Amino acid sequence: MSYTPLQTSLPSGLYIAATPIGNLRDVTLRVLDVLASADIILCEDTRMSKKLFRHYNIYVKKLERYDDYSTEKDRQRILQYLKTEQSVVLISDAGSPLISDPGYKLVKEVREHNYSISVLPGACSAIAALQMSGIASDKFFFEGFLPRKKEAIIKRLHFFKQIQTTIIVYESARRLSAILPIINDILPLCKMAVLREMTKIYEECISNNVAEILDYIKIKPPKGEIVLVIDTRPSVILAPTETVLRNLVEDNNLLEQSAKQAAKFLANHTGLSIQNMYNYIVTLKNNPLK
Repeated sequence: MSYTPLQTSLPSGLYIAATPIGNLRDVTLRVLDVLASADIILCEDTRMSKKLFRHYNIYVKKLERYDDYSTEKDRQRILQYLKTEQSVVLISDAGSPLISDPGYKLVKEVREHNYSISVLPGACSAIAALQMSGIASDKFFFEGFLPRKKEAIIKRLHFFKQIQTTIIVYESARRLSAILPIINDILPLCKMAVLREMTKIYEECISNNVAEILDYIKIKPPKGEIVLVIDTRPSVILAPTETVLRNLVEDNNLLEQSAKQAAKFLANHTGLSIQNMYNYIVTLKNNPLK
């Protein structure tokens, strides 16, 4: 590599360091220097972290595992390192530690014992996805991973519907086909972006309404790590605009027809899916035009 990490004297303390989320060049020079100088590096998976170390020719003095299964005993051992004035770096497999990754309990205890804590900012898939999505970023809610059970997912989605902002969700590709229909039932008119393999060779951003995204992934099932960015604000983000759709509804008295008939009419006049238009009409029937 064109850059060789500087191994310098590193003051004792806990360093929270962001590592690349895909492209190994997305790391700061300061992070590389600290990794090369630390007495101990804590990581989720030593095999994953060693890829970064090898790429930048970093010699690690001591590498230990710290993950979701780490115990109070593990944290006491780390506190002992700090007590003996050693430098400890916490990294995750990818991105910024503590953002849906291990580390909160450790940082809490280190702070309670008044040891030094430094943050080395860098890559974060949640922020990268928000920036790339084209969805409003003036305010957002980071959900992390949705619950495992359907009933709990439904409850969270109803909460999102109430707070009306942009939601960022981490998801796995294998669960996506099960999650999207639930989102479509509760937030059928929202705009959404599905981002996968951020910063990697096959990076992709699919941005549309939920029904259209469902149709897309049936043809091309996504692979890799997924970030969902969902705009839950009460607007129809479709082509044509909501104004055009509302004019079609009012001019043709579509709310007086069955939802099925009205949906078919809108689909024929806009080129949008019947299912999407059906959801739109049902929403209007429940919330009449003013």
